[in-house]
Amino acid sequence: MSRTTTDRGRYYTSEVVEPDANFWSVTSLINGGVPKPLLIPWAASQASYAMLDELQGPLTATKHLLNDIATNAGGMEMLDRIDRARAGFDHTSVKAADRTVLQQIASEVKSVVDKGRSYISGAHKRTLDEAGKAGTIAHEMIEAHLKGREVLSTDNEMAQASFANFLEFEKTCEPRWEAAEMTVFNTKERYAGTLDFIAEIPGLQPGLTMGDTKTGKGVYPEVALQLAAYRHADFIEFEHGMGSAPMLETNELAVVLHLRPDKWELVPVDAGEQPFNLFRHAAQVAWMTRDGNGD
Repeated sequence: MSRTTTDRGRYYTSEVVEPDANFWSVTSLINGGVPKPLLIPWAASQASYAMLDELQGPLTATKHLLNDIATNAGGMEMLDRIDRARAGFDHTSVKAADRTVLQQIASEVKSVVDKGRSYISGAHKRTLDEAGKAGTIAHEMIEAHLKGREVLSTDNEMAQASFANFLEFEKTCEPRWEAAEMTVFNTKERYAGTLDFIAEIPGLQPGLTMGDTKTGKGVYPEVALQLAAYRHADFIEFEHGMGSAPMLETNELAVVLHLRPDKWELVPVDAGEQPFNLFRHAAQVAWMTRDGNGD
């Protein structure tokens, strides 16, 4: 089993069934098939914040300088301040790698201006990358803990706090872990994905419960499609060529373990037939958008 990430999304390759075939990931299909209208204004707001951060210092300094000039203060000291202010916008005496965004924009050289523009327009990606980094580290720590490996320390405070709250959940609910970080395939619907855990959780419900760990600010409705897709997989493929097994039977009621730096919460999620059908429709939209047809 292998995973490959491209600019069109992530796909899995199985070593057990159709080794040369690609199975698109559950999350890539959901991202491509479920509208997210709030992302556009959010991305625009991130760009505006980035631009304000870049402008605040120079604009404040310029304002003070102009006020001093208007009151005829300064003499030679004023000329020195003006030279320093000009240097803050001069890209010619600065190495390309060290130029500020304002130096790039003020350069009047199209290729350099475009670099500054790209920095501002990519602010939302940097925000997502930073949050994703903390989530990835927390997931790696949890996986190591569940699989009996050494949990490496981290200087990422958000990831460390999320892991600490995972341990609090484990202490409070005493789950009996059945599986963790399992890659599952559905050969009919042509998808695959890696689920976070399956466990018996005393006091929640009899039998096995599938769960997904989230570390973001909220738990969003499309997680029901994600968990339903995992639950309706055909088989599990183990790491390092260790073979496969039929998918474990779990309850229709799944859970999200929502970990935040200051708390943890179990959120119930319907992973039955209705959200699975919605996932299949979303997958068709994603395939149509990516390949130009619904095949």
